[in-house]
Amino acid sequence: MKLIILILANDTDKYLEMQNLWILYMKTHNNINVFFIKYTNVLTGNIYINDDIIYIPGYESLVPGCLDKTIKSIEYLLNNNFDFDFIFRTNLSSVVNLQKIYNLLSNNINYAGVIGLYGDTNFASGAGILLSKKYCNFLIENQKKLDYSLIDDVSIGKFLNKINKFEITPLTRHETYNYSNNLNNLSNEIINDYYHFRCKSSLDHTKTIDIMKKIIKLIYNIDA
Repeated sequence: MKLIILILANDTDKYLEMQNLWILYMKTHNNINVFFIKYTNVLTGNIYINDDIIYIPGYESLVPGCLDKTIKSIEYLLNNNFDFDFIFRTNLSSVVNLQKIYNLLSNNINYAGVIGLYGDTNFASGAGILLSKKYCNFLIENQKKLDYSLIDDVSIGKFLNKINKFEITPLTRHETYNYSNNLNNLSNEIINDYYHFRCKSSLDHTKTIDIMKKIIKLIYNIDA
């Protein structure tokens, strides 16, 4: 099986730091390709890839930008016949154990993630949305039916789960930002139990960087 990881990204300083941490390990698995998704900050032009970055015409925004970038990048990959069976859409402040997420892939999974609830809508949390190629095609074929007034993960959940009644396969992740005041509590035992580590600290982006470095060291034995 082939997996593509798409990472929401932009060129502000703190996010470039996180991008550089991803670059340390993102090419260490033969069956996983990783691309950052960014806007070009101009409205005209075509979508293109350069240095593992998918560039999309437009300007950065939370809503509708995260959903727009996700849908357009998936559409680009499908239209250009990229080889994949699943897409995992995540963000820069996560760290992923590539081998462990690869081991999760199964023909029984189409739409998966940590399940959240927004009103009466169940959704796979946007920190890590796993979609089969079948469901990627379904989203692109029906992209005009998505609600672009909602944040990306809720919009996808509303369309797939609430409207079309597609099941969400529940996954787990480690909320690593809870350890920001005591990184020494992060152990190999914790690392062995999870594939996805959500590192974003609400206190200070430098804490997010520190957490990511610690996790990368524990998983990949890479000093950042």
